[in-house]
Amino acid sequence: AVKKLTSLPVGVTMTFNRTRRGYFTLVGDTVEQCMKTLADAGADVTGANCSLTPPDMAPRAKLITGQTGLPVLLQPNAGQPQVRGSEVFYDTDPEKFAEQIRPLLDAGVGAIGGCCGTTPHHIRALRHLLDTREHLGEHCGNF
Repeated sequence: AVKKLTSLPVGVTMTFNRTRRGYFTLVGDTVEQCMKTLADAGADVTGANCSLTPPDMAPRAKLITGQTGLPVLLQPNAGQPQVRGSEVFYDTDPEKFAEQIRPLLDAGVGAIGGCCGTTPHHIRALRHLLDTREHLGEHCGNF
């Protein structure tokens, strides 16, 4: 429906939970099913966001990039939510978050961002990582 309203690229990311049987959406769809459905529906970019940390997303990164010929966007959380009193916080600081992103880029992810718990500081650390990789001549994952 969105493609009928705009000529802009359309990106769709899904949220997957880790279970004993693998990674699934809340309604039980697999990564493979979701990537195929999104590509068939005309998405220009596919991927995953939320629920998972960068290390949890690393195995999914290879699966997602292997399931679609489309550019892949991943937006992990900055850790798992922790509750202290009435406050929710995420325990992955910006530098550690950026370092944990490296395997996602190495898996061929075309774009990277952050979901729950990320701040402008996390995004700056990601930008620094990409700039450093680019300077060293490494694949930096941008599409």
